[in-house]
Amino acid sequence: MARELRQIVEGIISADTSGLASSRVKKAAGDTVFKEGDKGHFMYLVEDGTIEIVHNSTVLETVETGGIVGEMALVEEDGRRSANAVVRRNATLIPINQRRFRDLVQRNPDFALEVMKVLARRVREMNERL
Repeated sequence: MARELRQIVEGIISADTSGLASSRVKKAAGDTVFKEGDKGHFMYLVEDGTIEIVHNSTVLETVETGGIVGEMALVEEDGRRSANAVVRRNATLIPINQRRFRDLVQRNPDFALEVMKVLARRVREMNERL
């Protein structure tokens, strides 16, 4: 699934004229991408590296190259982070703000579908843990 999302986003980036690709953020292992409870202004495509999603000292998910983190804050009305995102392996991230996210969803149905698949998989995995 991450491969499909990455291919879609790479296609968007290669055709991008608004500078999305130039806004890459580099994070070192141990850095925090965002903290639980913070207002979320961006989701991130993990261009390279590994991010762990952590809640109450429990790793909920490990997101590798090609995955996304932080999308829930852009979709939910409250827009608060539900967990911490911590870099485990040096990472290059592409931040996507809410305006750009909505634009991508409207203009690229494949992007929207892949994000929905990520959300559905995460809900299913959480249900299995209960």
